[in-house]
This record gives sequence, C-alpha cells and structure tokens, in this order.
Amino acid sequence: MINKKILIDACYLNSKGGIVILKQILSYIKTNKLKDFTILIDKRNIHLNNLKGMKCHSINKNELSRTVYYIKNKKKLKSILCLSNFPPPIKIKTPVFIYFHNVLFFSSKNKNIPTIKRLKFSLKNIYLKFLNNKKYNWLVQTQIVKNLLIGPNKFRSNKVFIYPIFTLNEDNLNEKKDFFVYPTSNIKNKNNENLIKAFIDASRRIDKKLTLNITLNKKELNLTSKPPKSLQINFLGELEHEDLMKLISKARYLIFPSFEESFGLPLIEGKHNFCIILASNKEYVKELIDADFYFNPKNVKDMSSQIIKCLKLKLPTTNKVKVEDHTNKLIERITNV
Repeated sequence: MINKKILIDACYLNSKGGIVILKQILSYIKTNKLKDFTILIDKRNIHLNNLKGMKCHSINKNELSRTVYYIKNKKKLKSILCLSNFPPPIKIKTPVFIYFHNVLFFSSKNKNIPTIKRLKFSLKNIYLKFLNNKKYNWLVQTQIVKNLLIGPNKFRSNKVFIYPIFTLNEDNLNEKKDFFVYPTSNIKNKNNENLIKAFIDASRRIDKKLTLNITLNKKELNLTSKPPKSLQINFLGELEHEDLMKLISKARYLIFPSFEESFGLPLIEGKHNFCIILASNKEYVKELIDADFYFNPKNVKDMSSQIIKCLKLKLPTTNKVKVEDHTNKLIERITNV
C-alpha cells in the first residue's frame, strides 16, 4: 500500500508575503514533528533554510514542469495545498486547497496598475477560473478577499474559508526611536511616490527633522523633487524578514499608504511592536487593526497633514490586533481529509 503524502505546492511562490506564509507553515510542521509532507518548490527557492529536513521536489517555474510532476505523482497524494494562488494544472480527485493571496488578479480595472500588468493579471484570472473545480477549497486571509471571490467572481461561498497565517516575534522591549518605516516593494499599488511627496511636503511645514526608512532602492523611485535637508530618507532595499522585524521593533511610527492589499502583514507586525500606525483609510486596514491615524492615500496633502499631526500629538498606542494566526487550523484541515 502506498504511503500517500500531503503536497504543499509552492512552485510559483515568489512574493515576500508568500515566502513568509510558507516559512510559517514549515515551522509549524517541524515544531509539531508532523510526517508525510512533501514540498514542490521552484528551483530558485530551494535554498530556503526552512526546507532543511523536509522532503522536497524542485522544478522549473513553469506550468509544463508542474504538469509533469502532477501526472507522475497524482496517485501518491493524500491532499494538496497550493500556496501560489493557482489550482493543480490537471484534473485530480485528491482533495485540493488553494491558498489565494493576490487580489491583483482581479484588478483589471485598477488604474493604479500599469496597463501591461493589468492585462497579465486579467489573463491569470481567466486561467485560474479555467482550472477551478467546484470541489476545490479556497483559503483566504480576510473577509474582504472572501467577499471578492464569492461576489463578482462567483466562487461558491461554502468553498471559501478564512485562514490568516502569520507569526509574531516575542514582545520586544527595544527603545523606540523617532523614525518612520514603510515595508514596501516596487509595485505601483504600494503608493511609494505619493508617500515620498507627502514626507517632502511635511518636512517643509514642520520645524522638526523627519526620518523615513523605506525598503526600496533609490533607483526604483522616480523622484521629481529633491528632499530638503530636514528630511532624511534611508533607502534600505529589500530586507530579510528577520531584519525587517528588528527595524519595526525600533521604529516609533509605521506608515502604510498602500491602495490595496490581500492582507497587510506589516500592519499587524507594527501594531504588535507598539508602533504608532498611520495608514490608508481602507477596509483592508480596519479588518486587521485600529490605526492611530488614517489618511486618503491618493491625497498627498492629507497624508502630509497626518504625518505632522502624529508628531505633534504623540498618542499612546496598544499592541492589539483583530485577527489570529490560523496555521494550526489550516494544517488540521488539509490533514484530516
């Protein structure tokens, strides 16, 4: 009799948030000494430390390689967790769970995204729906994303489940320093240019030196005006998650001007570390935390005014978040099939 495995398909996983999810799941599996898991991974990610001691299959990041793997191994699988938004590339009777965490797939009309990228996301959306099966289970991180799937995209409500996945460092007593941090990436949806404009504007309106730490390289931004001497912008580039956590634990302020998110993990991490949170006046924020200051992410003056306001008021903050980690529930669900 074949000892069937639980497959974690992480072939297309490349976003920072997606890698954090994978690491959390692997950490849970190792901590609880769970057996019978195997990982399908892109060859470029095979170096991840969390994969040590796990049974892995590395393949090229394309649908052909993925299809070949599934054809060869479909009878050996007890259940499948696809971590990269897409269902299996072939029809399969094995119980399937797809962890969906990229709302940009449904953003073909979002003007904050360049036209070519919108077209690519639209095509991915079509392919995703083509692969879908009414028996498949979809796992999301928030009620907002669930509503997106079951509303305009007509996924079955009883097949979409909310399982936020994250891990928080132990309470950190680092002394807070007066700087802002924005954990971001080079995606237009992250609203980086408006953020820089807002800090330039705020630095000209307040008699105080401002410091912003942003996880981009300077060349990734098209700065139209030179920051004044009263504004220090530290372009840190992409940080390892552990290094980012150290930075957040020291920051007094975390600012998050993104237009749209599937989750918004830095908001939870910032709140847990007692940062004063300034964030877009968006539902994705309010589902996770109560920010200390809200602004219109499209309005540079409003963002600038909230930056100044938070510096003047210096309100006390809490580390209360509105969601819980459901890694254990997710593993239990894909195991007990």
